[in-house]
Amino acid sequence: MLCSLIYMSLVFAIYLSATSTGLNVMTQIFEQKGYDYLGNISIFTIFLFGMIGNFVCILYIRKLQYRHSFFIHSLGYLLFLISGLLVCNCADKEGGMCNSFWIYLITIISSAISGFTSSGLFITQNDYVAQLSKQSKKAGLYYGIAWAVLQISQVIGSLYSAFIIVQIKQFYFYCLMVAVATFGSLSFLFVSQPKQHTQSIIQLQEDDKEVSNNEEMNKLNPISVILTMKEFRVKCFIFPMMITGCLLSFQWNVMHYIIENSIDTQLLSDEEITKYTLLVMTVLGCCEVLGGIFIGVFNTYTPKYTSQLLQFHLISIALLLAIINTYEQKYGICFLIAILWGLVDCGTTSTLLAIIAQDWNDQIQYFGLFNFLQCCGGMISTIISIILSQQPIEWSIFFLLICVCASKFSISCYQKLYIKQ
Repeated sequence: MLCSLIYMSLVFAIYLSATSTGLNVMTQIFEQKGYDYLGNISIFTIFLFGMIGNFVCILYIRKLQYRHSFFIHSLGYLLFLISGLLVCNCADKEGGMCNSFWIYLITIISSAISGFTSSGLFITQNDYVAQLSKQSKKAGLYYGIAWAVLQISQVIGSLYSAFIIVQIKQFYFYCLMVAVATFGSLSFLFVSQPKQHTQSIIQLQEDDKEVSNNEEMNKLNPISVILTMKEFRVKCFIFPMMITGCLLSFQWNVMHYIIENSIDTQLLSDEEITKYTLLVMTVLGCCEVLGGIFIGVFNTYTPKYTSQLLQFHLISIALLLAIINTYEQKYGICFLIAILWGLVDCGTTSTLLAIIAQDWNDQIQYFGLFNFLQCCGGMISTIISIILSQQPIEWSIFFLLICVCASKFSISCYQKLYIKQ
């Protein structure tokens, strides 16, 4: 089981080393090429259609073999990277496919497809880890390992891109990202099925309750995702689940502004500015790997709700440092922010998924709800980023800080009830 988990996570890491790196610098590169707000609109579209995709994907994912589900749903981000090629190629051209209308249209359509398929990709991943962790009963550890290995993608992608992008044009940078993502997609076809899927019908029939639960799960529909929000435990986790999307949106939409604000961009080329961004993202990725491993082990011996609160406290400190850096404008502080951010960003997601897998019986509608709320949070955060784009950057940071505080309050409320019971 552990070998299957590590292989899947490593393939995911290779795949995301291209897609995540492309997304991390997408808004920055698009603005450098003169396509204002195209990056923000693309991210908003990804989150919007990712939210829609969660309602559809839960209907058929368990009817597919995991390897096929991984492969099919990985093609969306690949299409989005190809649209990045078009943007970079058309930077100094006009007419034909390089007309601004076609650039925006093609990029937005590819963003919609990638958003829809990404929901299926991550639901498949979450469900796969849940099935592997059933027998070990160590969901916290398994999710920690999965997300730690997965976050190697942040390190690998940002590190090699930071040095390559200065040597080659941004167009060839996207060519490289497409090639790496294609290799990752094909590698998904070799993911093995969890052993518990090979149990015989006779063994399943020995446990009538389990059979009943399986039949109930087969009756899933999009409304079942919404209905789960009526449960008290789910209500308490609406903000924490949404905040994971807000953190992604912040990393894609706002982080590069904090970095650019701390360096003299007038003396640097576009590729050199992107290099400075990618170096910070490399440190962030390293800390996400360490944070995923540490928090995975930490969650095995500590109540996951206490762990989640601690992680939100560290995020609050990182955001306060970001506000301070808008005035100090020190590049070194960006690395401190990246260290704190990386240590808890991966852990926040893996802890929530461990709660769903272990405490909420890994029902797939809860994974769908998690991705739905994550997309919803990312979409709202992106809209706020666009609205506040002409305002001082600390306004966007302060908005996210308020959301983190709301998440801490809701988890505290649930934790008090949990302890009483």
